[in-house]
Amino acid sequence: MSTMDEIRKMGDAYRTAMREKGKQAVSEELAGLFAAHPELKAIRWKQYTPYFNDGDECVFGLREVYYRVEGTPKDAGDYEDGYLSPSWDAKKRTPLETAVHDFEIGRDRDIYRVCFDDHVEVTATRDGVTVEEYEHD
Repeated sequence: MSTMDEIRKMGDAYRTAMREKGKQAVSEELAGLFAAHPELKAIRWKQYTPYFNDGDECVFGLREVYYRVEGTPKDAGDYEDGYLSPSWDAKKRTPLETAVHDFEIGRDRDIYRVCFDDHVEVTATRDGVTVEEYEHD
């Protein structure tokens, strides 16, 4: 086996382990979020690498993290889909909004990219996680 073949094999093993352990870690983190906030019904985010960034480096990241609580009208929120965004003003955030905001900024991009892929929308509920392709500008 050539050195390049060995390196590819190591890389494949690393990505497989990271995907398996990463999904477990993300599930545990989400379970903690749901346990700490019983009113939370779902959390949704988009994750992607921008195609263009005005000359700056295009970097993968979690974007537009939203949440849904019991009793939220189905047409509420920025996209009229029942998902709300945390307040931009930290002083006005509820404890749940703070937890959702902290979830967004505290992510390890590599783990989320390996676990869920690029250019996707991820929705997590107490029952599990769904991943759908996402197109963006």
